[in-house]
Amino acid sequence: MSRMSHTQTGSLLVEVILVTFLFGIIATALISSVLTSLVSAKQGVEYVVATGYIQEGIEAVRSLRDQDWSLVTNGTHGLATESGTYAFDGFSDTLDGTTYTRTITVEDVFRLGSIRGDIAPSGVLDTNTKKVTVNLMWDVLHGRTQNIDAVFYVYNWAVQAWIQTLTADFELGNINSTSVASTLDGEVELMQTDADWLNLNSIASLDMTGSTSVVAVSIDVTSDILYTLSTSISGNDFQAIDISDMSSDELTVLGGFDANMCYDFAIKGGYAYLACDQSGPGAEVIILSLPSMTQIGSINLPEALSATSIDIETTTLVIGRNQGPLSQEVYFYNVSSPSTPVLLGSTETGVDVADVETNGTFAFVGTGSNSSEMMVISETSFSIVDTLDLSGSDDVNSVCVVGEDVYVGRDNGTQYDIARLDGSDPVGTGLTVS
Repeated sequence: MSRMSHTQTGSLLVEVILVTFLFGIIATALISSVLTSLVSAKQGVEYVVATGYIQEGIEAVRSLRDQDWSLVTNGTHGLATESGTYAFDGFSDTLDGTTYTRTITVEDVFRLGSIRGDIAPSGVLDTNTKKVTVNLMWDVLHGRTQNIDAVFYVYNWAVQAWIQTLTADFELGNINSTSVASTLDGEVELMQTDADWLNLNSIASLDMTGSTSVVAVSIDVTSDILYTLSTSISGNDFQAIDISDMSSDELTVLGGFDANMCYDFAIKGGYAYLACDQSGPGAEVIILSLPSMTQIGSINLPEALSATSIDIETTTLVIGRNQGPLSQEVYFYNVSSPSTPVLLGSTETGVDVADVETNGTFAFVGTGSNSSEMMVISETSFSIVDTLDLSGSDDVNSVCVVGEDVYVGRDNGTQYDIARLDGSDPVGTGLTVS
């Protein structure tokens, strides 16, 4: 039997000690790495939660602003909910038990030189702007805290008066829907409505050349342009008029087109569609490009009959005309390419069409028929899906569709001259007087 020498025993002991030492170093590093990862993960989760509470504070202040500007008061606040709405409460609020503390600070805003100047530490007080700081604080480790802030500004949207640099500068400009409250310090106050319906008066006018009658008008509220159509046989009967400055007594004509004799028009997507007398331009519909007033296309319907009315929704153009012995009275065209209209279908009404209005699904047609003054035509099948016999024998002259309501204007006769119809379900319940 062999025996281990003293030298071998000592070497083995040294090896054991070295292995144990190295294992201790590696284990310590691994444990430290795991603990660091756990702490980082915990901090990451806490930061995500904290940013959520910050965002809630921002939206809460905006909600208070929208409720009532007077609720956005200076000072340090917490948040609470009252009857489903936010309210300032105390000096701070705690969240997730006692883990997070949120503080909302509201301060005045000052501007350089005037109320329109840059924000500055001091200067002119802007009473319609507030600086808001939302702070969130929480404990990361024992005795160690973390803070994050969000700084933003809120503005009083409901303000109806502000200080102009000079009142004279304001009065030289456009004053539509405004009134000067004081000429001493330049105050200007917005009017609540565009018109006083109890005291209507003319503020501007335009005398067109010749003894013409205006038969149709339309307003582009985005560009402040009034389009008019008159029954002139000389000069421009379709005109664009600038109405951006109503402080002037006279209106300015921007441009026009001589269509010879037309009765109705529709505006859509930078194009004008005129319903005309066939004997005039040689086509019942003239298509113009705006604002150049240049003709880019036309529609020549069968027979030499006048187009009496026209309307457009999206890319579907609906044309109404007088009754003819061989052709239909209502036509539908696709004008996605305005210069090359494509016929979709037509409908026989059997009577003269006075006016058409479309909502994109149905065409509502006013006629001179005693038994069916109103007709509804499907824009899918081009068939009449409903008719309505209004009281009396008075013809329909005009139709206006607003949502599910259909407003009808008639000849002055023995029955009512204006009617409102329910057009919510023309196929089911049909048109009814509401």
